[in-house]
Amino acid sequence: IFGSSGYGKSHTVMLLLLSIAAKLSPEEAHYYVIDYGNGTLLPLRQLPHTADYFQLDQELKIEKFMRIVKDEISRRKLLFQQQEVSSIKMYNSLSNNKLPLMYIAIDNFDLVKEEMQELETQLIQFARDGQSLGIYMIFTATRVQSVRQSLMNSMKTKILHYLMDTTETYMAIGKVPFAPEPIPGRAIIKKDHAYFSQIFLPADGEDDYELLDSIKEDIGMLKEKYKNAKLPRPVPMLPAELTMINFTQFTADAQKTGVIPIGLDEEHVQPVSVNLAKTKHCIILGQTQKGKTNVLKVILNTALLQPTESIGIFDSIDRGLASYASEEKVAYLDTKEQISLWLDRTEELLKDREQTYLTAIQQGVVNNLAFSPVMLVIDGYSRFQQSLDSMLQDRLTRFMKNYSHLGFNVIVSGNNNELTKGFDAFTSEIKQIRQALILMKKSEQTLYTLPYSRKESDIHPGFGYYVENGKETKIQIPLCVIERKIYT
Repeated sequence: IFGSSGYGKSHTVMLLLLSIAAKLSPEEAHYYVIDYGNGTLLPLRQLPHTADYFQLDQELKIEKFMRIVKDEISRRKLLFQQQEVSSIKMYNSLSNNKLPLMYIAIDNFDLVKEEMQELETQLIQFARDGQSLGIYMIFTATRVQSVRQSLMNSMKTKILHYLMDTTETYMAIGKVPFAPEPIPGRAIIKKDHAYFSQIFLPADGEDDYELLDSIKEDIGMLKEKYKNAKLPRPVPMLPAELTMINFTQFTADAQKTGVIPIGLDEEHVQPVSVNLAKTKHCIILGQTQKGKTNVLKVILNTALLQPTESIGIFDSIDRGLASYASEEKVAYLDTKEQISLWLDRTEELLKDREQTYLTAIQQGVVNNLAFSPVMLVIDGYSRFQQSLDSMLQDRLTRFMKNYSHLGFNVIVSGNNNELTKGFDAFTSEIKQIRQALILMKKSEQTLYTLPYSRKESDIHPGFGYYVENGKETKIQIPLCVIERKIYT
């Protein structure tokens, strides 16, 4: 849709989208409105069909949306191949699971040409591949030149409102027997033939205020009409702030012992968990004031709600975990003697478990066994090292080697130097741990070899990487500021 500003381009888009919405339900048509204009399309946000509404400053969100469309195109191509059809119409008439039509509307496309070359190449590809797959594009632009020829060729229908520069009209549709008139809504519609027409307003109204009100009324009526319909899902984005309270909304359904949700993955905004049942131990790696103790609190809060046998906590200098000392399952270890005593008690328990385990192996029922976790949580590894003697170090190493399968888990936090420099038995064993949370840039740590990315952004407090077996996922970690009792 072309036209100089003020001659009704956005109203034409509005009319098209509202007319489609009146005929198709939100399950059959999904709208994605990218508004680079002056906000005329804002009322469409309320429409039940609108999955998401994007504005100029939401670059990350638009990038993510482009990835979603790309995946959707691949998925649909595959489905069409399985059904051996070539168009969405044929697919939906043959298949039981009908695919929704996707409409991507971009207001003020001129901006894309000027400032977003990457986005433009992707859109050209979508316009070319998307038509038969049920992914349709509606663009508005003030100048014909701002749409490339390759994109023009993919667009079958062109609507030309009045253009100040009359030569542009001929560029878009060639010679036509009528001259465009400078009246809002007067347009030339070019399909197979050119038609000279006056386009309807999206709703009735004497002036702009009345028009806006009646558009809102119409949208209200559509909302009422489709109130029980399944709505399209918006592009998932991380919340502005993540606390333990709003984090529980994401993790409500999946609770298994030993699987502890610690954050939301950046791409799909799904919970990411530390799996102590599968990978027995975990390292939390980060410089000071990057949120290591906060992660430990998140882990401890969940572990205390799960059927955990006992937790030994060795705290850092500033005693950030002191509030857990009063919990009945927690042993708060501060001196060498206390550590030794806790290990004695734990060893008894683990030896009993070993007997049970061996008996179960002989009877062939080992798969039914599940041991509740016994956790050793260390905040500040260097201070813990100073409290140990070589006897205790060897003993801890033996625990990690022999009792991991019986539910003994170690969670250590420390900075890169503390965990990579030591060569004693216990530190060497710690270096073998394949599961970690890294609260710094991938390139700044030397414990794990991770793929190098040139444009890696800084990791701010509250974000980090979850690494398991050399694969990293960027996550947002909830802030743990409250006492457990409140939200349980």
